[in-house]
Amino acid sequence: MLATCCGARTFVEIAEVAADLDVDLLDAVGVVRRVPSAATFCRVAAMVDPDQLDRALSS
Repeated sequence: MLATCCGARTFVEIAEVAADLDVDLLDAVGVVRRVPSAATFCRVAAMVDPDQLDRALSS
């Protein structure tokens, strides 16, 4: 979500924004090893039910 607010429109751009984040911020959101790749962001997004996400964000 943060990456899209920063203008990212592709999974590659989302991964690039994530890679540029401060270590303390990454730690705060639970990134413990390394920033996920574009492929990982894509796989996770593919598992999300769009209707459930819409309901969660709308509530």
